[in-house]
Amino acid sequence: MPFADLSGVMVHRMRLTVPFSGRWHADLALVTNTDVSGPQILNIVGIPWSCAYVRAIDFSGERGIRVVAGTGGWAQTIASKQYGPGPPQVTTQMVVNDAALACGEPSPVLDPSVPATIGNAFLRQSGAAAAVLNAILGSAWWIGSSGVVQTAPRGGTVASPFYAERVDGATGVYVIATESPQDWTPGISFAGPTVSGIVSRVTHVIDRDKLRTEVMVA
Repeated sequence: MPFADLSGVMVHRMRLTVPFSGRWHADLALVTNTDVSGPQILNIVGIPWSCAYVRAIDFSGERGIRVVAGTGGWAQTIASKQYGPGPPQVTTQMVVNDAALACGEPSPVLDPSVPATIGNAFLRQSGAAAAVLNAILGSAWWIGSSGVVQTAPRGGTVASPFYAERVDGATGVYVIATESPQDWTPGISFAGPTVSGIVSRVTHVIDRDKLRTEVMVA
């Protein structure tokens, strides 16, 4: 049984990178040259990741594909828009919802910790839709496997069994052997007999019929 497939097409090799903030992306090699376009589901050990095709290149009988979290809209250019001046105050939800609508993405899910308003006026600059999220939310936004922007604080503790296959002290990258790769997310803490830390970035790699999880430790 393959470790991963893209909307039913077997993935031969994969490198899925999940940063602490922003969008995740995955570089895949498919075993066929099946045409891929539009919204996709990347299944990794039974866990669906909602994504969209960005580009594809055929070489040596394989199709190399990059997919990104969501519908791919946050990289699109959207027009400028003026909010205010008020009263009333300009709400954070309204501005991010408008940006999502303009680029074809679902509305972001705002955590109660995010300020409800951003002042009496706000000018949305013309440019990448994600720039609006950066301007308002800073590094507090991220996208999980659902493909939807989230702002809940990251955290928690890895509860499933694991062991460290390799540790690169210079780069802070740990290669983790686990049967529950979905438990490893940026911001989560882990502790074992020989290693411990807080994850700042996760990379799931499929190569040579093996799935491994690489984590960068903060």
